[in-house]
Amino acid sequence: MYETVYETVYETYKKYPLLVVIFTIVASIIVIGMIFPSKPTIEGLVNGAGGVSLGSLDGEVESNNKSLKSVDLDLDVHEETYKSIITNMKDNINLTMVREIVKYSDVISRNPVSEDAMKAISEINSLKQFGDSLDKTGVFLEID
Repeated sequence: MYETVYETVYETYKKYPLLVVIFTIVASIIVIGMIFPSKPTIEGLVNGAGGVSLGSLDGEVESNNKSLKSVDLDLDVHEETYKSIITNMKDNINLTMVREIVKYSDVISRNPVSEDAMKAISEINSLKQFGDSLDKTGVFLEID
């Protein structure tokens, strides 16, 4: 068996020497990249990500947050409107979930693992995930 593998590799090398050389170079680059990563990883963060040093990252994020609040969202002026939009969207998602559950209840109850039922369940779960995101946004905006 080993002779067959050796012969196959040797025949491939004889027919396509350039391909074997390229494969060897690519494999070597991958192995070297795994052994010696280009950027040191610190607690899951890559040092210097986005051109910002790790030491000034906190200040950069804080500055970006202030810009989002005051410039992009103008949160001080429009906060009540944003709260209303989030509340209305939560109601919309909940009503849509009820509609979809009722709409597909026959298909789901007949065979919950059928393709149509799984598709319906997936859509309902996507709505729930979006609803959870709206809830978290509501907590941030202090919506009761």
